[in-house]
Parts: sequence; C-alpha cells; structure tokens
Amino acid sequence: MYAEFVDRLEKFVTQEGKWNHHAVKKLAKRALKYMHERFTFILVPGVDHTNNVAERALRPGVRQREIGGMFQNQKGC
Repeated sequence: MYAEFVDRLEKFVTQEGKWNHHAVKKLAKRALKYMHERFTFILVPGVDHTNNVAERALRPGVRQREIGGMFQNQKGC
C-alpha cells in the first residue's frame, strides 16, 4: 500500500509541464523530498497524522514564558 502511494506521488509530482506556478512546483518538490517524514503515519500504526499532541504538550511552557515576560530581549524591555 505504501509503495503504491509513493509511486503515485512520484509520478504526480514529476509530471513535466504540469505545474506552472512556482509555489505549486515548490510544494510538489517538498512533498516528494520529505515524503517519508510527512507520511510516517501511513507506515507506523498509532502515529497520528497531525502534531496536535506535541503542540499541546508544548503549550503550557509557552504560556508560562509569555506570562513571565521571558520572551523579551534587552531592546524590548
């Protein structure tokens, strides 16, 4: 299943002349370059397709830093 997905993605991204806009070309190249990192959830059972859990785990520390004013530098004080 994953091998078929990778083959289809490679064919889709590398279609010559299909992508006219530079931003779309860039996105297609990045999808191909990082496909193994971006689509790990297909291969590994239990891996979520989002990073919401990680974002939520970081949030309390970020809030504490914001409340404490630790995000300011010497110029921003």
